[in-house]
Amino acid sequence: MLRVSQNQVYRTILCMQHIRFMRQTHYDTLRLAPTCTPKEIREAFIKLSKKLHPDANVSNSDRKPNEKAFVQLLEAYKVLSREESRANYDFELSLRKRSPGQHSRPWQPNPSHYRKPDPDSYYGIKGVRRVNNWIIVLGCGIFMIIGVTLQAVAIDRSFTFSRKQLDESSRKYATTHAEIRAEA
Repeated sequence: MLRVSQNQVYRTILCMQHIRFMRQTHYDTLRLAPTCTPKEIREAFIKLSKKLHPDANVSNSDRKPNEKAFVQLLEAYKVLSREESRANYDFELSLRKRSPGQHSRPWQPNPSHYRKPDPDSYYGIKGVRRVNNWIIVLGCGIFMIIGVTLQAVAIDRSFTFSRKQLDESSRKYATTHAEIRAEA
């Protein structure tokens, strides 16, 4: 009779899950090719998230598999939507595909499917002239100095005005008090 410990069963299950995870990539989860563009990644994520969202299927029998699939979909989108994390993930994939006897080679990213920012593109408001950052800093500094000065003047005037009123009312009440005392 063959006896298998619970520990061995647990290890076997973990190994099988690890192998399954190693075979399915984030690209497979999103059902895309590794050469896809960021726009295609976003469109695939939106399409699949509408289909796999746990609240999309109300029946309880489909809810558990959809939750796991949706979590995998979120993780895949989180990794592939950002350029830097996608480059790191592609590097890990290239290391997985290597056979154990191969020597490591420096990995070169494929620049065709990574979005590079255009240096001439302007991210500001269309129709508004581009302004140097130092001019913005100078404008903010002047605005700050004017604000601090006005605040200091307002505080000074309010304090001295209140003080004058308090002194005047104190004198008036002191004379009234003295008159009432004299009558008594």
